[in-house]
Amino acid sequence: MQMFLITLQQITILFILILIAYILVKTKMLRPDAVDVLSKIVMNVAAPSIMFNAMAGIDDVHYLQQGLFYSAIGQLGMILLSLILVRPTAKTLNIGAERGATSISNSAFMGIPLLTALYGKTGTMYATIYGIIWSIAFWCYTVPSIKKSRSLKETLKNLLSVGTISVVLALGLYFAHIKLPTIILTALTYTGNLSTPLSMFCIGITVASMDFRKMFNRRTLYLTAVKIVIIPVILLGLFFALGWVDECGRCVLIACACPTSVTVSVIAKQLQPDDDTGASVFVLTTLFSLLTISVLAGMMG
Repeated sequence: MQMFLITLQQITILFILILIAYILVKTKMLRPDAVDVLSKIVMNVAAPSIMFNAMAGIDDVHYLQQGLFYSAIGQLGMILLSLILVRPTAKTLNIGAERGATSISNSAFMGIPLLTALYGKTGTMYATIYGIIWSIAFWCYTVPSIKKSRSLKETLKNLLSVGTISVVLALGLYFAHIKLPTIILTALTYTGNLSTPLSMFCIGITVASMDFRKMFNRRTLYLTAVKIVIIPVILLGLFFALGWVDECGRCVLIACACPTSVTVSVIAKQLQPDDDTGASVFVLTTLFSLLTISVLAGMMG
């Protein structure tokens, strides 16, 4: 019960930030297209800064190995379950987008701020490690599925993003035992701290731009339930059965239970402007996650 209340409190704080951005958009104090600039700062500056700082703070390679293994199992489980649970219907425009919406979490915009709030530096570390697996799954599986492309050349091109390059550099520095100067790490701490407020503002701006009347239909509600209820509960049962509900396991499960990645909806929208399914699932999973993640945390104790 205590963990439930702590998680609920921390998520509520994040939702207050989302609400501030929502109000700013509705009162015309913030333009909807501001999300483009803010999201680029989060993905290309704040998230890589967190990556380098987190890797610099890992003293024992065991934490990295455990985090990568648990994260890989969690992410693979989400992909397999989405393949089983999400089947195309007569009205489905892009099955890849729907499966991406149920298997790819909002790890950068919600996972890192939430786990940092709950577990401090340890949460940041495991959220960052989860982000390594997330990057591989997103660029090598989700994006080709949404674009309906199996081109190796295009997949390799997708991997040449700031996020994946920072992952390679951070891992390279870690395994080469190269320590960045304190002055650089301090600067990266400041830029990394931008992640939480800017991420929540991006979500708030996106929510403010959506038409709520079009969101609530049987398909989007089903996909929402799959993403933040059914899959997390199944993964929780698996982790409990394997005895993996330690601090690392809890962080990975919460990361997996986070709302749909906003990036999935953006890519799907670019390909099919008339398909709002991905964006609708993103908004609904974000709104309902206030309760579902708190319940999940409470179940883990």
